[in-house]
Amino acid sequence: MEDSAGSLGEAGGAVDALVDVIRDVVRTEVAAAVARPVVYTTTEVALLLGVSPNTVRELVATGALWTVPLGASRTVRIPAVAVEALCQREAGSD
Repeated sequence: MEDSAGSLGEAGGAVDALVDVIRDVVRTEVAAAVARPVVYTTTEVALLLGVSPNTVRELVATGALWTVPLGASRTVRIPAVAVEALCQREAGSD
């Protein structure tokens, strides 16, 4: 009986360790997601990509980047996912 009880104790310790690792990973991912902006201005995207704001406007005009309206004005923002998608497409074309 002691052997199986000892095995259960060891398994429980391994499960606890695994739960701790999963918690750490989830905390890290959540913190990264919270710290990341959801949308960017044209200037912010230009700085991220190392191009001019006019180049970003051209990317929007050609459909390479999409935008979302901000309120009732003509102001728009560029979603972070649009910037990520552009970078992935560019990386894939190499």
